[in-house]
Amino acid sequence: MTRAPKQEGSISSVFTTLTSENASVVPPRFADLKKEIWKDSLIQSWREVLEELEVAVDEISTRGSDVRVTGFPP
Repeated sequence: MTRAPKQEGSISSVFTTLTSENASVVPPRFADLKKEIWKDSLIQSWREVLEELEVAVDEISTRGSDVRVTGFPP
């Protein structure tokens, strides 16, 4: 079985803000879901991720190619 070639397009076909098209309106249930999952703990968790990332970036900057990634299969 062969795949049909994809139609060529541009990134504007995905992002309506790049065109004169009106953005599609999502159902209100999505706003309700966002309110349900958006908690202050989410912001705190993201801050912790950024702190860990800063430590990792500093280590990579210092050690360069001597850094070894752990926790992943070889």
